[in-house]
Amino acid sequence: MREAYFHEDDYCQTELLPIANYKHCRDQLGEIESFSAQHETESGWTDMYVRKDAPTTLAATQIPTLKLQDALGQFLPPFDHVTTGYSTYKESCDNTIAFGANTNLVLFVEHSGEHIAKLWLTIYGLSGHDTELASQMFRLLSQWDLLLVDWSMSALVALADVDAVVQYLAEFRMADET
Repeated sequence: MREAYFHEDDYCQTELLPIANYKHCRDQLGEIESFSAQHETESGWTDMYVRKDAPTTLAATQIPTLKLQDALGQFLPPFDHVTTGYSTYKESCDNTIAFGANTNLVLFVEHSGEHIAKLWLTIYGLSGHDTELASQMFRLLSQWDLLLVDWSMSALVALADVDAVVQYLAEFRMADET
C-alpha cells in the first residue's frame, strides 16, 4: 500500500490558487519578507507572521474532483492513503487524495466530494523523470488558470508561464543531475 504523508506544517506551504490572487500573494510575500527581517535575531525570530487568506478560494473555481482525478491518474499514480501529523503522531486525511510517482513530488488534493477545495505540493530532490512529471502536471493544472505559491521559498509562478515553471522546478533538481 502506497501512503502519502505530509507534516502538518507543510499543509498548503506550496499551494495552488486561482490566478486572480496574484496581487494578493505578491503583497503577502512582501509583507512576510519585511516582517521576517524586522523580527529576525541570531537565534531565530521574535514573532511569527500569519498570512492572510486569499480573497478568491480554489473552491470557487469548482474544479470537478473526478475530472482532475481521471486526468492526473493517466500519468501520476494515486496513493492509496493520505496521512498527516508530526513527530510520532499520525492521522488519516479522509477528504484528501494524493498523486505522485514517488514521494519526491506529491500533489495533495483536498476535496468536498464533488469539487476541489485545496491543492498543495510537497516537492524534494527531483530526478529528470520527476521534473518531467511535474511539468506535465502543471500543464494539466494550468487549464484552470492557477498560480503556484511557494510561501517558504517566496516563489510566485503562474502555471501558464512555462519558462517560470521550468525555472522553479530547477531549484529542486538533484545535485547530480544539474
